[in-house]
Amino acid sequence: MYSQFYKQDAWYDINDFLVENLELDVAKVNLQVFADPHIALMDILFGLARQYMIKRKVFYFANTSPYLERPLQFLSMQSYELKALKYPDDLKDLSWLDQVDNTCLAVILPTDFPFLPKYHDHTGLVSELNSKRVFSIKLSNSYYGNFALPLELPDFAIEINTLGVENCFALVGRRAKSQPIFTMGMNWSKFDQGEFLSRLQSPLPKEETTKNKVLNFEKQAVGESQPVCDISDLRYYDRAAIYWEDLDATAVVEILNESESLITTPSLTTWGGLRTMKWLNKLGYSPSQIRGMLIIAADLLSDEFEKKLAAKIAKIKELQGCDA
Repeated sequence: MYSQFYKQDAWYDINDFLVENLELDVAKVNLQVFADPHIALMDILFGLARQYMIKRKVFYFANTSPYLERPLQFLSMQSYELKALKYPDDLKDLSWLDQVDNTCLAVILPTDFPFLPKYHDHTGLVSELNSKRVFSIKLSNSYYGNFALPLELPDFAIEINTLGVENCFALVGRRAKSQPIFTMGMNWSKFDQGEFLSRLQSPLPKEETTKNKVLNFEKQAVGESQPVCDISDLRYYDRAAIYWEDLDATAVVEILNESESLITTPSLTTWGGLRTMKWLNKLGYSPSQIRGMLIIAADLLSDEFEKKLAAKIAKIKELQGCDA
């Protein structure tokens, strides 16, 4: 026999458990779990829109996240004024801040991007928006896998984060709390709060240990690969990112046969779909670069792995030559 029933307030219990065990002061920063980044952004925007109905303007950096499209469609259908900012130009030239007035609800900021090691420090921009009493919503995939959780956030700050798992969490400032109407009524019976807490409390990577290892690997140009990041980029050192213009990285991933948590690629051969990586293309990466991009966890890097990778690349290129 099966009965369709689940505890309606389980979401509150999970949040309380995480806040208590992380020893967060909810007067300074609070934590909320969500099913995924798309739901988090949708629910947070919907909650803020209901609370601040006279604020009808939202700024966002176009084509910087695969999770933006549908939440922005929702706002558009509600007759919100959406202001598209250009990445990365408008992160350097902040003259658009003159348009951020008391009719502005929020600015959505890209902290980092799926797959890529690059990230942005928005501390000054968030502070400026906070002084204008405008919500800043930072989207991140890896930030709090590399840095410690903050003990305090500005009042109007929101940070949506994933940790390489299906679920995600948001850190919210004192004035940024809202009732996520979809999330709080969802079935959370299969959510493992202990495992999620363990991920949040995982030891942070030691940059001094991983930085040289990652940079040295990328400089080796295994199989004539090229680094994804420029030397001047602000970046994480928990992964190496390289690409080839003349091969599909899916073949590399498959022939290496390592765990997905250690090596991956944005290649459409792996992910499928015509528009799946459109956002990555809009960030400036060509279709051949996306197809040949390989992301490797720093934990996997070693002299032995480098030799193995070089041999596998040579084999793939040999096979490509035979097919030509």
